[in-house]
Amino acid sequence: MNLATEFEGKTPPVAQTVNIDQNINHGNQVFGEQHQAQQAQQAPQAQQDQQDQQDQQDQPPQKDKVTERRHKRQKVGNTNNVNNQTRINDSMDNLEKEWIRLRQEPDFMEGVHKYKLENQGILQCGRSLSMVPDVPEEIYDLITLTPPPPPLLPLDVFGQYIFDIMQSPLYGTDDCTELIYNKSTLSPDHPKDVFVFVSRVLQIFSDSIHHRLKPCNLSESETAYCHFGIWPLLNQVVRRIQDADCHFRVGETKLMAMSDKPTYLADGTMNAYDHIKGAFGLYSMLKAILRQYPNADPCLLNQVTVLFLHCSSRDKSIRLWQMKPTTSGELLLLERLAKGSICTDHTDVGAMINVMQFFWAVKFYSEQAMTGIKTLMLSHAKRSITDQYRGLPPLVSHLRPTFIKPKKNESLAGLSELDPSSML
Repeated sequence: MNLATEFEGKTPPVAQTVNIDQNINHGNQVFGEQHQAQQAQQAPQAQQDQQDQQDQQDQPPQKDKVTERRHKRQKVGNTNNVNNQTRINDSMDNLEKEWIRLRQEPDFMEGVHKYKLENQGILQCGRSLSMVPDVPEEIYDLITLTPPPPPLLPLDVFGQYIFDIMQSPLYGTDDCTELIYNKSTLSPDHPKDVFVFVSRVLQIFSDSIHHRLKPCNLSESETAYCHFGIWPLLNQVVRRIQDADCHFRVGETKLMAMSDKPTYLADGTMNAYDHIKGAFGLYSMLKAILRQYPNADPCLLNQVTVLFLHCSSRDKSIRLWQMKPTTSGELLLLERLAKGSICTDHTDVGAMINVMQFFWAVKFYSEQAMTGIKTLMLSHAKRSITDQYRGLPPLVSHLRPTFIKPKKNESLAGLSELDPSSML
């Protein structure tokens, strides 16, 4: 996995959409009796705010173009019915046709940096990411973003448990282990896999990042950030993935697509150059998977996804990106699915829950990626036992973009300007 850095101190262009994943932001809730008491005191004000909101709703709606585009995209991407996939495919078909038309214009992408992803046929998109000035906004109107994941960690079950542990004087000490694995405050029917994940994450933070006497310094180096933060959390994600022989590997690992092991998670990287290099890694991994199943149905092309987890050296944020082809392989969409950061304040319960929600989302999208590859594998197997599909072009030939591999000995001037700008 790999990801992207973002600008700070810049005023970004008009954003694609400002709909932030509500599931990730659930962690900003505060639990406990004190919070409940505050809510009771604020009830009259809440009623007044609700009335004010109702009064505003009675006024004629005034929508700008960004809001209208956001509503359109959400309606397509989030509607769960029989015709949803058909509408998504139609939208992708129109996107490909419009892109082909633009590429035929003589001045399209003229004079841009040779490593600019859009110049390679790779469109960067995602909630709260701004549009690239060189690409017409009509192109972004045709992109259907990946719907947010369903409710992830059940906070009604584990919220109070997390709050009690982090507020305990034992948290961040060597005596906290027994408290973390005490299930007495949980209902007997709590989801066991979620408890294992939540308890292991609390143990990781209590032992190192939030240790009261000897806390680790995540900002000391990239190695420290990965060793104490990213790698242990990714390892817990991998262990929770069901029905797959999935392993977390540290360091540089050769990209492979194996028929019985369809998913691979790599370590994060931390500089501007690695945004472009990471995109190339995704492209290489995607082509390796498609080469592995040459006889698979080309209609399944847009169900194949690869993931990239990127750690930014600028703000210590973690971003989850996904690359997938459009319907006919004319374009690749590089979409930011989620953004988070490592919680360093041992009293910030909301930030801790955000960390858990983020990495549980990594698990969710990893399982989706494996499902897509397994579907491809099954299609390849079925079509390989008949003569009907022999002699047809291999699946990888449907992928149109050709990516130029960045060279380390080249000047890095201008590369940071290629990073996507974010509203987050």
